[in-house]
Amino acid sequence: MAEPINELAYATQGLQMYRAIYKDTPNENLAAALNNLALAYQSNSDYENVLKYMTESYDMYQKLASNDNKQLIASILNNLSLTYRYLGDSKKELEYSLKSLEMRESIYGQQIHSDLAETYSNIALAYRDLGQYDTCLEYSVRALEMKRQLYPGDHLSTAATLTNLAISYNNLGDYANELKYQLEALKMYKSIFEGVSHP
Repeated sequence: MAEPINELAYATQGLQMYRAIYKDTPNENLAAALNNLALAYQSNSDYENVLKYMTESYDMYQKLASNDNKQLIASILNNLSLTYRYLGDSKKELEYSLKSLEMRESIYGQQIHSDLAETYSNIALAYRDLGQYDTCLEYSVRALEMKRQLYPGDHLSTAATLTNLAISYNNLGDYANELKYQLEALKMYKSIFEGVSHP
């Protein structure tokens, strides 16, 4: 795995090269280079630059309007929602999470898919950040139901969703269900990390 500083340098060089070739003419290579630079900044927790380059990448992919890029665009939307979360803009976080969900549902329909489960979890977090705990609970339940089907048995993603569901119940003052899901999450974490030193 590349060191973040090297990753940033390489991604910057790549973007400079593609800008020299394509200028600002929309092109898939240029859009990908913008996204790669955004991800490099993400590795450095520089979310202002993540937002800058990822938004530019998203806008360029939109101009290209190719169905081949729908999964990538949905992923960029999801990453934009997380970036807004780190920047403390909960309304934008929710806006981009919902856009990501809309696109992913157009791709996967009613399939059970990890991208959909991830998006449900992110939407739940956005509603929690906005203090809309009933809707947060609704999406947490949807995420958990899908993850149980995706990952039978003990899985870190399922355990994290159980914890989030417990927090949702806490926010609603339902401490019995909070305890129920916290205990289930704890049991799962213990099973996953059995024999391993872990915080």
